[in-house]
Amino acid sequence: MPARLPRGRAEADGSGDRSSLLFKQKRKVQVLAWLQLQKTNNQGLQIQWIIQATRMITL
Repeated sequence: MPARLPRGRAEADGSGDRSSLLFKQKRKVQVLAWLQLQKTNNQGLQIQWIIQATRMITL
């Protein structure tokens, strides 16, 4: 039985393999970028909440 042919470029160059160093590095960058985005979003929400709270107090 012949070996299965790789499907697409991702498997052909080995980057589709989750154990590859390249995959792990890409994944780490994605996770760090996502965490940074969440942090930014949370800060934005806190600022909005403070602005709304001060508006309520000053009314």
